Amino acid sequence: MFAKRLALGAVLSVLTLRLVATAEAAPATLSVTRNGNEVVVFAMAEVAADDVTTWEVLTSYDRLPDFIPDMLASRTLERMGSDALVLQMGRAGFGPFKQDFSLTLAVHEVQQQSVTAHAVAGDFRRFESSYHLRTAGAGHTRIEYSAVIEPREGIPPLVGLPAMRGAIRAQFEALLEEIDRRSLSHASTPPR
Repeated sequence: MFAKRLALGAVLSVLTLRLVATAEAAPATLSVTRNGNEVVVFAMAEVAADDVTTWEVLTSYDRLPDFIPDMLASRTLERMGSDALVLQMGRAGFGPFKQDFSLTLAVHEVQQQSVTAHAVAGDFRRFESSYHLRTAGAGHTRIEYSAVIEPREGIPPLVGLPAMRGAIRAQFEALLEEIDRRSLSHASTPPR
């Protein structure tokens, strides 16, 4: 009996630590609403990372599938200074109903300040997004994300908006967790 209680206690401790870690990385604000055929997104969070680390994560387009859920591929096709052309492929859906999509984004960067993108090809009638970074005190960065998304096939009734909200939340939280992970990794690396 004692062994079962100890095992249950260990499981609960791990779950509690996971929930606390997720709560620290969760967006302070997330709004996903429907406006006709479009989905309008706004998310904001403050991370315990400097703008350099945050910028590295946001602009490592080719590594996004390593930490963003349901992103199958992301590849920089072309780069000219602060502009890039990025091909992304992913999977969206709810439960067993998943659909693959692809998207080619024209990306414009303003060093350690903003990343804006819009679709130039792919499975969306409209896809425009932007990240804005603001210093929020020593070693902290505020991230603001906004997007307007209109899938070519429309938004399925009933499950469409909740599915998109869940996917966007999971992706934004994964981005925050990667920023946190890299920030901790940089902090624990001794100077040369």
